[in-house]
Amino acid sequence: KKTKKMGDDVRLWVNDKLHEVLGFSEKTVVDFVVELAKKETNPNILTQKLSDFGLPNNQSTITFCNELISRVPRSSSIGSSTSMSSYQQEQREKQILQKKNVKYQILEEEEDHAVKEFEKEIEKLSSKSNKKSSSSSSAIPVKNIRKRGRL
Repeated sequence: KKTKKMGDDVRLWVNDKLHEVLGFSEKTVVDFVVELAKKETNPNILTQKLSDFGLPNNQSTITFCNELISRVPRSSSIGSSTSMSSYQQEQREKQILQKKNVKYQILEEEEDHAVKEFEKEIEKLSSKSNKKSSSSSSAIPVKNIRKRGRL
């Protein structure tokens, strides 16, 4: 009953918003919009589909679709994965990986050499600072020992 109640809340909200956007609302149109929103997860595509059916393609419709997508109850991931064949899922995953791979570049030899030179310089600087700090730190205890001896 909670799902039914939540669905009724969404339908009531859609009814009110359609009245704002279109100037009228009907149960059949509300049901159609809610069912379309349940099947679509991308608000831009939902906006396009609704504008194809006569809703104005303007900011109020875009805002309506964004909010509708967030309000519509979704079925579990198990249900959504069965609607897509394993081939379609594999293709989608490949597309996602290809988009990610575009961001990566091969490190050229010159860049690799520059990185190695930079690492060497850092190593030299850190070894020099370690020598300075170790020599100055060894002088401090000697002075402290001498001072202690005088007490």
